[in-house]
Amino acid sequence: MAKRDKLYMIIFGVIAVLYLTFEIAGPEPTDWSESYSRSDKIPYGAYILGEELTHIFPDQNIHEITISPFEYLRNSRFDTTKSRNWIFINNAVSPDKNELQLLMDAVSGGDNLFISTSNPGDALSDTLGFSVGFWSGFGSEVSSLGVPDSLRQATTLSFENPALQQSGGWTFDETGSMYFTSVDSANTVILGHTGDDRQNFIRMSHGEGQIFMHLFPKAFTNYYLRDVSHATYAFKALSYLPVQDVVWDEYYKAGRSGYSTPMGFLLSQPSLRYAWYLTLAGIFLFMIFKGRRVQRAIPERKPPVNSTLEFARTIGSLYLEKGTHKEIALKKITFFTDYCRRNLGISIADPAHDLIKEVAERSGVPGSDVSGLMETIRRVQNKPDISTEELKDVTSKIDQFYKNSQR
Repeated sequence: MAKRDKLYMIIFGVIAVLYLTFEIAGPEPTDWSESYSRSDKIPYGAYILGEELTHIFPDQNIHEITISPFEYLRNSRFDTTKSRNWIFINNAVSPDKNELQLLMDAVSGGDNLFISTSNPGDALSDTLGFSVGFWSGFGSEVSSLGVPDSLRQATTLSFENPALQQSGGWTFDETGSMYFTSVDSANTVILGHTGDDRQNFIRMSHGEGQIFMHLFPKAFTNYYLRDVSHATYAFKALSYLPVQDVVWDEYYKAGRSGYSTPMGFLLSQPSLRYAWYLTLAGIFLFMIFKGRRVQRAIPERKPPVNSTLEFARTIGSLYLEKGTHKEIALKKITFFTDYCRRNLGISIADPAHDLIKEVAERSGVPGSDVSGLMETIRRVQNKPDISTEELKDVTSKIDQFYKNSQR
């Protein structure tokens, strides 16, 4: 490798190492995705709430479920005499009819169901008899796309209960929110509303238990719970639940833990991700500096050439140059007699006329051809010398015999 090429490679390697060092030592970019997961410390995760559950529900068991409610209720063994609080917080909670029926049965038996979501599924809204709409946040229910920030309005939430309410409510830095456009008024109690009196928090009785529907799940995320004032709103909303065991959902999370591939888990962990990047960089540098050969190139060795044909041509040329046509013819005749002995089992060292029929029968060559060949052989053997044309004639007839012979 030339000195200039080595210099370029060294410069590239230094730049790569500096870049990786900066990536590792630099600040981690903020992840603004909405996960609502109890294990996530990102702004829209629910780590703070997960830690505070033991204070909100003191001396109670916190069960975290990562499987569907259907599987959990079917397969889990727990004390059926004790009531539980089921808490679902996510941007979308859409249980199917079978799961919802099992949850409703649990509520009917005395459990309480708390759901905070901005996107309840059809099965949920149809079963509980409510419908929802979206308020854009700037005085109209049309889309806020393209509206200047100066015209946008933050979301303000309040409680109906004066004992829980604070002056002016709680303002969240979010434009637009979901609200209930209709509810089952005979079975529903309004617990909270937005700043323009749109209902966003309700309670419904079902059997011996209760169902709480809340439409602003971001109020329970780390971004707002880090602030004492906003945390007060979330804790007051959860205060409607009695102090008893809690079943916390991790199945319906937008950022559900668990990865479909090992690589997905590896890249999700900062330390493993940087180790993977360093490994790739090391392999790349190894390929550049050590991937080339470190020994002399092995010369190509051509396979030996079959010189038999060239040898035969050389010998033939020598005979032709000396003009010994009869010697060449006699050698061909000798090869022919040897062929008949080995393949036909007939000795024709002294070709006789009575052998023609036997040779023809054993070789499958027509008798007239065999007769002509024998006659030519006798003529060549009896002459002291032969011409080029006679040599070609006997050679042609012998070669034709070989071609037509079936032995």
